[in-house]
Amino acid sequence: MAILKRSVLLTVFVLPLFLTTLSAEVVSKVVARVNNEVILQSELEKNMSPLIDMLLPKNQQTKENESKLRDNVLDQMINLRLVQQEAKKRGIKISKPEVDRGMETVKNRFPTEADFSNELKRNGYTLTAFREKIEQQLMMMKILEIEVQSKIVKPTEDDAKTLYNKIQKVVSAGGKAESGTELEKKELEQLAAEFALASAEQVRLRHILFEVKPTATDEENEKIKQKAEDVKKQIDNGGDIRELAKKYSDDTDSKNKGGDLGYVPKRNLPELKDFEGAAFSLPVGGISGVVKTNFGYHILKVEEKKAAQKLAFDDIKNYLMVYIAQKRVDENSAIWVEALRKKAAIKKY
Repeated sequence: MAILKRSVLLTVFVLPLFLTTLSAEVVSKVVARVNNEVILQSELEKNMSPLIDMLLPKNQQTKENESKLRDNVLDQMINLRLVQQEAKKRGIKISKPEVDRGMETVKNRFPTEADFSNELKRNGYTLTAFREKIEQQLMMMKILEIEVQSKIVKPTEDDAKTLYNKIQKVVSAGGKAESGTELEKKELEQLAAEFALASAEQVRLRHILFEVKPTATDEENEKIKQKAEDVKKQIDNGGDIRELAKKYSDDTDSKNKGGDLGYVPKRNLPELKDFEGAAFSLPVGGISGVVKTNFGYHILKVEEKKAAQKLAFDDIKNYLMVYIAQKRVDENSAIWVEALRKKAAIKKY
């Protein structure tokens, strides 16, 4: 299971490493002053641009919501600047090999060196400027480790057991927490939802997706459906679904793996009714007909099945201890950053 929470300080690193380029119209006026440094409008817009579509659905992209997002992003940037300043004040240094390793970590996210270089150019970064950004982030991570992570009380097995029992109680109540603050209830409900997925019936699926875009006409839709039916006939006549997925599938994440989706839990969501109905009713080795979803048309093959099972404490203990430790980092990070803010001269314009 993925850890749901991240450090408050690390939240500022969500501001992308690769930032969208700015239009010439953005005026670089000062939007905030943090001690003796300024944050420019151009910097704020650079950080906001990729987040608007990511965090705000189209129907929620109002001036009011964008203004709230702007305030949140600016506060994150102020926190980021304060942490950078504190790291410099403490004389924290990052060695060249550390920066080199950080650069390699980012480069490895791209298929080729050329793709990495093109992304830098597209976003207006020189290699030198990007190395400086990596160095700044490593400095902040190092001071976070010194000031926060190294000082938290490590969770015990009893702590994990207490949390496990609380989550199981919420699961038994249908996913609704009945006590605690609103934040605590939301946290427990999120964990309970993860537990439910992790313990649900699962199938390992292979599929071929024939994507239908939301703007497709009836004629285009019918043409794509016919293509799916033709490929299904190839499978029925002995064609290998793995090779046909590599050739025809529009799912870029799975096509090169022969359409392998890995294990898929049963979610019981209305929009997945037909997909799950086919996937979970097929025997191992079974191949579906053409199945329609919001994404388009699918052909599914069930490779393996796992029955629903209750997560035992020993199965989840290590995850819970990491989760609790991260939560303590969150809480102590918030306190530490707030202390930096109280000592700082901050002015927003």
